[in-house]
Amino acid sequence: MKHIALAAALLLSTAACASSSSVNIALPGSFLANAERVPMHRSAWTQSKSPLTLGDYRVVAFHDAKKTHVKSSSIVPIYLPDPTESTVNNSTTKQSLYFHFNQADQVLWDADCQARSKGEGFTIRGTGGEVRRNGDMVCTFAQGDAQWSMALWQYGDLSKGWTHSVEGQLTDPNGKRWEIEPVYTILGKEGHTLTLPEPVGFSLKDGDEVVAAVDTLAGNNGTILFSKRLDAQQRSVAAASLAAVVLHLEDRGGRVIQDLW
Repeated sequence: MKHIALAAALLLSTAACASSSSVNIALPGSFLANAERVPMHRSAWTQSKSPLTLGDYRVVAFHDAKKTHVKSSSIVPIYLPDPTESTVNNSTTKQSLYFHFNQADQVLWDADCQARSKGEGFTIRGTGGEVRRNGDMVCTFAQGDAQWSMALWQYGDLSKGWTHSVEGQLTDPNGKRWEIEPVYTILGKEGHTLTLPEPVGFSLKDGDEVVAAVDTLAGNNGTILFSKRLDAQQRSVAAASLAAVVLHLEDRGGRVIQDLW
């Protein structure tokens, strides 16, 4: 869901691990031992046309548009404090993300992502919030005749403690799949760990082997890590897909049109 609050997770992790000068997401040691690390830079401008840089890779011509429709009902559960002043809100949001994924001035991938999510919540005397949300996103990454695809699913439920469940798959042109898995655990320099309800990073796995990951906490702005066994195309599409996940879930403040449909 787009309220992933990676920035909030970063603040929580910083406070929780204040005794450590280095904070990272927890990844397998066998992957970290030989992984290539590339710094990530996220623009502070929410409507930037180039919101994300990963080493020599760069997101350009970024377009983010959303449409949200909210339905409210005065028929509410009797357990609410004052049902006579309460409403149940159901929202549906559609989002389109487009961008070029470049290396230097060369376009490596044309990315096209379409997302849809549904939320449920309450408003009581003018104050309320969301208690449940689920959604999915599908993306294509095209490079000439080659096309990779990605599917992402997510779910969160406040009544169950609000652990934001996110999972997905990246599929190559031959149908081979890599799994996208969230990372919830932060590892401090002294070995202290903290598990949050929101993902603080994601890994790409080929079977049981991590082949790439994005760590939103490492360094000043985050880091992306690659297995050295990846070829040039696999490396770039891994970066492009993880960029799409971060851009979608961080919510870059795209144009929102309320009650349009």
